[in-house]
Amino acid sequence: MAVAGALEPNVPNTVADATTHDGTARRVNYYDVTTALPTGAELPAVADRTSHGTNSLGRTWAEIVGEDNIMMERVGANNAAVPVASIAGFTAAETLPNDAPSFGTNTAIADATSYTSAANASRYRGIPGSVWCLGSDCKIVDGILTGSWYFTPDSQDDYYVLNRNNPDPDRSNLYERDNDYVIYGHWLAVATSGEVTVHTYAYLPGASGSDPAGNTANLRLGEDTADGAVNTATYTGEAVGMSVHKTFDGNAKRTGIHSGAFTADVTLNATFGATATLSGMVKNFQGGTHTDSSWTVALQETNLTAAAALSGGIGVAKGSGQAGDWTAQGHGPSTAADPQRPTGFFGNFESHFTDGHASGAYAARKD
Repeated sequence: MAVAGALEPNVPNTVADATTHDGTARRVNYYDVTTALPTGAELPAVADRTSHGTNSLGRTWAEIVGEDNIMMERVGANNAAVPVASIAGFTAAETLPNDAPSFGTNTAIADATSYTSAANASRYRGIPGSVWCLGSDCKIVDGILTGSWYFTPDSQDDYYVLNRNNPDPDRSNLYERDNDYVIYGHWLAVATSGEVTVHTYAYLPGASGSDPAGNTANLRLGEDTADGAVNTATYTGEAVGMSVHKTFDGNAKRTGIHSGAFTADVTLNATFGATATLSGMVKNFQGGTHTDSSWTVALQETNLTAAAALSGGIGVAKGSGQAGDWTAQGHGPSTAADPQRPTGFFGNFESHFTDGHASGAYAARKD
């Protein structure tokens, strides 16, 4: 099958060590930063990919507000229909912090008046967006929004978490954008010849407005020497990708070959010190006849660089067949002034079994 051809290794052999194996699949491309992704028609829309997800612990604006509290309204110069939620009853201080001091005790606002996050710092409990008066009854009475006030976020896709550093009483910064998560998935590209290429990706979110991108710098990998210090950590998460499963009869004659998308569990074990290391396991492959739930992939121990990536760029991923490869990159909200342990790792892997192949992307978070 076409996918089987893509996942098979370039050089068939049975060597399974770090110096002589060549388990690189024939036609698998993987990406670990957004800038490496192809552009234009080569990059399908998210809805057209085989798998696309995140391991964010946050929620989108719509999930925070609740779908039952959202409706579609046409707003703006282009009269576009956007999701909005009522903010009647919110305080002007939390919603329009830049303008609140200028409002009187009973201020009427004209229909179709708008305030934006860029010009007015308008927000929904910390989430940036636009505030609209969509009626003739909009007022600000003693600092409270009354009437037909509505909010729409700048982004429908960003995730938000509780702002633990600034839960102020007026709730103007109750939420903050989640930057510490991984976006991961895969898609297939089919050439005119019918040849299939598998693309897998795992990367951090990019910068949005004034928010920084996910961070991979200044992670603390050295040994902690304080009493009671723990210099190991376990990370768990999910892998997604494409797999091929071959079946055989009692005479070792192949009776079937199946391909499709899989999910699996990932566990990583980090040891921190003068030479930090990372190892792990991919197991519990699920998806259908194209997987074998007994498959396991040992992500063999590899040293970590100062940048929290695998030394040499790749490690050995060992299934029951020829050795394959795996990559890893640590991340977390760390700074030069306050270096922290990685809160997670992400990467890609290729693995081979006596009865199949698998290639995917993963994201794992510290337990």
